Amino acid sequence: MLPTATPPDPLAPLVTAAIHGALGTLLPLGIALALLAAAAAWLKPYLKGAAGEAAVARRLRRLGFPCLHDVILPAKDGSLTQIDHIALTAQGPLAIETKTYAGRIFGQQNDRAWTQALGGRKSRFQNPLRQNYKHVAALRHHLRTEVQGLVVFAGTARFPNGLPQGVVTLATFAAHMDRLGRPAPPQLAAPAWQTACRLAEQGRGQHQAHLAGLRARRSA
Repeated sequence: MLPTATPPDPLAPLVTAAIHGALGTLLPLGIALALLAAAAAWLKPYLKGAAGEAAVARRLRRLGFPCLHDVILPAKDGSLTQIDHIALTAQGPLAIETKTYAGRIFGQQNDRAWTQALGGRKSRFQNPLRQNYKHVAALRHHLRTEVQGLVVFAGTARFPNGLPQGVVTLATFAAHMDRLGRPAPPQLAAPAWQTACRLAEQGRGQHQAHLAGLRARRSA
């Protein structure tokens, strides 16, 4: 007996079309998910930094200190510099640099770079006190008055060797600000604070120029 041919399955074309359609949908979806994951990893440090700055801003408001946030102004060398917060205290303007780190932090006041130890890995980053010194110098140049600086670690980082001078954690931030004291009403109308407010207003919209300057310096 001759073998008989198996009759074609009428559902086969439909199944094949369904498989091709599913693959056509899943492939772009997989690419999109991969791009989203890469974007999330890239944005994570920025989101953490923004959360830390928001926490410091809230604390300043609760403590009752006049303050400006995310201020971009020209430095003495003509480049743009970004100050996370400028607070007015009884001792004058205060430039605040906020850092949001986890793990253990090792570094001294005059070191060029500090070290973060986290999850068995170590990485180095710029000494934030040195970074904030440029902010303080820029403010002194524009305000023509004495300006202090402070670095606030708003994350969960620990300092096994103790906090360097000029550095506080978010937990000790309020006590430090209380020691500086709240400004007297005449200080709000003083030329230095009025200039700071004007600079903050003028700096709005300068973020792209500031980022372009950072990229140019890093690639040089």
